[in-house]
Amino acid sequence: MHEHRINKSLADSEPEPSYPPTQSNKIGRFIIEELQTVQDNSNKNSATSPPVALAYFKSRWGEVDGYLPIIHKFKEQHPDWKVIAIIASERMSNTIEEQPFLYNELRETVDTLIRLSPEPSDLESCLFYQKWIRKIRSKYHRKCAQLSWRHIFKYLKGENIKLIFKDHGSDNSFLLKLQAMHATKCIATPHGTGIFIEQPGSNFRKPKRAQIDLFLAGDSTEIPSFKKTVPSTTTIQAVGRPRYDRWWIEHLAQLPVFRSSEEYKLIRKNKRVFLFATRGPSSSFFPEDVFEYLVKSVAEITLREPNTLLLIKPHPQQDLKFIKSTMAQYDSSSWMISSLQTMQLAQISDFVICMVSSVILDAVAVGKPTVEFFQYVKGKHYFLKDEDGKTISSYNQLGMVATAEYKDQLETLIQDYFNNNHSEKWAEHHQKVKDFLKLDNNASSQAVMEIEKILVS
Repeated sequence: MHEHRINKSLADSEPEPSYPPTQSNKIGRFIIEELQTVQDNSNKNSATSPPVALAYFKSRWGEVDGYLPIIHKFKEQHPDWKVIAIIASERMSNTIEEQPFLYNELRETVDTLIRLSPEPSDLESCLFYQKWIRKIRSKYHRKCAQLSWRHIFKYLKGENIKLIFKDHGSDNSFLLKLQAMHATKCIATPHGTGIFIEQPGSNFRKPKRAQIDLFLAGDSTEIPSFKKTVPSTTTIQAVGRPRYDRWWIEHLAQLPVFRSSEEYKLIRKNKRVFLFATRGPSSSFFPEDVFEYLVKSVAEITLREPNTLLLIKPHPQQDLKFIKSTMAQYDSSSWMISSLQTMQLAQISDFVICMVSSVILDAVAVGKPTVEFFQYVKGKHYFLKDEDGKTISSYNQLGMVATAEYKDQLETLIQDYFNNNHSEKWAEHHQKVKDFLKLDNNASSQAVMEIEKILVS
């Protein structure tokens, strides 16, 4: 199966990735990393401050994943601009080590990175550690962060901020003050990379405090849903999904940090490589017993034969305790929990299995056979229904993916693929994804064009 994976034309041993020189200083709980020192020095010697694009990430690593190709393309077409990124989320700051690809790629892209420093966890292992100590420490760090924002605001006060990239939720007081001080244009994108089709019974609420000048949607069919969740003054443009641009997928595949990774080395030693994208159980739509059934079924099916590698890509906000305990019964060399980007993992895999997740799009976009392995809870409005009233995902409704609810169904699909030499239905899924995601659209350039229109308006 090796010939169906990523092109391995590069040498086996890749040099260790080099990151830009960094000058760091700390303000309260924030670390400021000046990454592009040469450009910064030239800007300081200029008569006027360069225009600044500020990327503000306040909740999840998926925001970084979605914005990176747009920021890359914007920097490429506007080299005179300075790009500053802020990681303002406690969860993100505490999981930097778990997301090394996204963190390092962000550092490679921007000129300055401002981030919360992770909370110390040394007291976690103390024998007499009590809940009240945790609460006091947590309150202390939150207070430090609140006070630190004043210093960050002062740090940015002299910058010529013209553009803000952000999510489309409500703005906090920090963003509202920045927007009031600078003549900024605000760009927003959807949460995550999924398909956003209006679902019956869904409740939509516009953010109470949010300035959004341009909202970048993926497809025109999603615009009616977004009109209900963004301010009425917002311009909505369907540009496609930048992270599925061919140049970006190729960029990810050629990165030294990927080519030198342990995952990349392991694929040469195994006959078959499976990718399993998981997400933790949820009280609202995903019971814990269903989660356990799915994990155990995938492990049992995929690792039944020797010389098989199971790569596990967990959701960034997922607790890994159950997965680690379940997988402990298998040879440690036969499975691996990975932090690489999902399209990188899909490219080095022969077959992809996903719980309900936008990883489905990542996998099919790079041409890999993909199965949605999930059991839906009836009566929940988070999903869609087919003609028979059965709960399904948008990926299923659009014919983008094969589906399975039970272990035997998943096993049949896997056997069908490997025994029938890649049947036509897998190619049909890829074609439907290609058409819907507009894979040949160069969405990142389309996004930059729409941003430029907003800047001059």
